[in-house]
Amino acid sequence: MKYIHKWVVLCVGLVVLTCTGMAFLVTIYTSKTVLSEVKERFRDRATNRMLAVDSFLHYNLTNVQVIAGDPLLCTPEPSTQQIASRLITYRNLFKVYLSLSYFNPDGIGIADTSGLGIGQPVDPGSPPGKHWSQILERTFTHGVGHSSLLNADIITIAQPVQCGDEPHIRGVVVARVNVWRLHSLFPMAPPGQEEKPDPSVQIDLIDGEGILLYSNHDRAGIMQPFASRQAYHPENKYLDRALPWLEKNAVRSGDRYLVFLAQSTGTIDFKGSNWLLQLSIPRDTALEPVYELRRRLIVISLMLTVLAALIIMFFTRRWS
Repeated sequence: MKYIHKWVVLCVGLVVLTCTGMAFLVTIYTSKTVLSEVKERFRDRATNRMLAVDSFLHYNLTNVQVIAGDPLLCTPEPSTQQIASRLITYRNLFKVYLSLSYFNPDGIGIADTSGLGIGQPVDPGSPPGKHWSQILERTFTHGVGHSSLLNADIITIAQPVQCGDEPHIRGVVVARVNVWRLHSLFPMAPPGQEEKPDPSVQIDLIDGEGILLYSNHDRAGIMQPFASRQAYHPENKYLDRALPWLEKNAVRSGDRYLVFLAQSTGTIDFKGSNWLLQLSIPRDTALEPVYELRRRLIVISLMLTVLAALIIMFFTRRWS
């Protein structure tokens, strides 16, 4: 091999090694920076969406508290017609409830805006029926389940009626909201593009019993047990209550995902629920800017290598 050829090979090799090293270092540094920004952004998005869910629950709980505090319910022996008429007024006022019901402390239906279940005991399979004793003890305010009377999946909000200094609860007001109203809180979109959903982000909202309440990618699984074990552990109820969020890498369908979890922390005087919000984004999608930069660096490196080889050959021929 001629001396000029050796010199060209050496110089080109140095250029290639330099460009490769720079590309490698830039990719590593940029990957860490982009990943940190993605984590920070999604922490905020998960927390903000969970806060929106808490605000939704707080709003409805406050409405039911207002209804339960209506003076009519504390008058001596109000008629069923009077109670039903007042409940209909509230239903028309708030415009979000499938039905409003009033039960006596034994769980017998007294009045209902839809006229269903009057004189019948509360359904033991529905959220108010399963937790009736807790409702009377004021330790249960809301739950999710299927209503056989309304033939719908509902969020139930319950509030006891306590009249003055009476030692016993007068009755219970129960409001039912269609679970599909949770869709108004989603989908999420990238900042500045709120009108456009982000298809790469998978959103799941799960209640305390592991039931999927909302999903933007698994609509058929709504109101079914949440299948993913990334967030739900039967022996460990989701997360420690002290943790507002947690992100971790997880393997699902052969792809690496960044998973972000946000717990309900409550708002104002609402102490929060045991619901959990999970956001998942493919790692490759999160790092797409890094991959694009790497592709550009490769192209630039090749161009610099060719240019360096031509320049070296030009000068070596001139000087030889």
